[in-house]
Amino acid sequence: MLFRSVLETLDQRKIPDHQLENLSFEYDEMENLKTSLTKQQRNRLHICLNLLDNFRQYLSIHYGLWSLVNLKTCQLLKEHFKLSSGLEVMAGNAMWGAGFKACGCDIKSTDDLSWSKTSETGSKKYLQVEDMDAITALKQYSTKVDFIIWSWSPNFGNADVKFLEEYRKLSQKPVLLMIGEYRGATNTASFWYKAKLKRFITQEISKSFASFDFINEQIMVVS
Repeated sequence: MLFRSVLETLDQRKIPDHQLENLSFEYDEMENLKTSLTKQQRNRLHICLNLLDNFRQYLSIHYGLWSLVNLKTCQLLKEHFKLSSGLEVMAGNAMWGAGFKACGCDIKSTDDLSWSKTSETGSKKYLQVEDMDAITALKQYSTKVDFIIWSWSPNFGNADVKFLEEYRKLSQKPVLLMIGEYRGATNTASFWYKAKLKRFITQEISKSFASFDFINEQIMVVS
């Protein structure tokens, strides 16, 4: 989807049908463009690029969103993994849960928001979010769902490691779908050291959720 279309959709409290187009430029493409511009135009271009690079931060400030959900990706994940009921942990504004619900899945969204006291996250919910930390939610609902969706876990503290340890103790493990950046903006170094990633995501799914900025956000199956 185009930049303006995504913002219009979010302003209506709806979920985009498709992923936002890539907002970045290749280095060679940018250098070629600069050669044809005046100094004033290059300055304006620099301002524009800074705005595009900070679009994810804009989403967090104005919509309480760090990850931008789209219905096509949710539908592809549902079909590929044959999903029907899910648990969303650290849900924030529960946009991922709402995406799966729109695709026909039963969703329980949970978050105690202990990790997000200074942003709009949790203030503009897409679904009702039960006040519950991730481990408590896992223990209460893991036997009632066939997948868990976990998006943009903080890159500080140890909540992600503790959650992974509790998940591994389950006798029956729902598919654990995680949204984030491998060894980057999300989760802690300790988590990435211990996590095992399974290559179950198809090229079609990856393409439907290609990152729109410099953060290499992707969908991972974790165990």
